[in-house]
Amino acid sequence: MEIEKTEAKEEFYDFLMVMDDQLEWLESEAEKNGIVLNGSSDIPENLEKFFDLMSIDLSEDDVSRLPVVFGRYLGEFVRTNYGGKWVLPLDDEKSINFNVPVITGIQRCRGLSLLR
Repeated sequence: MEIEKTEAKEEFYDFLMVMDDQLEWLESEAEKNGIVLNGSSDIPENLEKFFDLMSIDLSEDDVSRLPVVFGRYLGEFVRTNYGGKWVLPLDDEKSINFNVPVITGIQRCRGLSLLR
């Protein structure tokens, strides 16, 4: 897969730049539906419940866009609680993480397993 690395890096920069707004939007929408995300220790469970709730009234096309926003939120939850940073792997085109934003440097934590 041939990609333009400069373009990929710009898209990754945009991904990071809009993150705060998207996370705030998700928290606000969840709160409107009686689901607490910010400051909750049950983030994964609450995200799943909220995703299911949001998916009910959306078109299939709109639902297909939700995993990116929800994934950002879960990623930020992991990053802020277990360390690490967002990176864009562009070195190994055969890697499953190639050109996909991922978090690296997560502290080892008992009971936490994040494999892709």
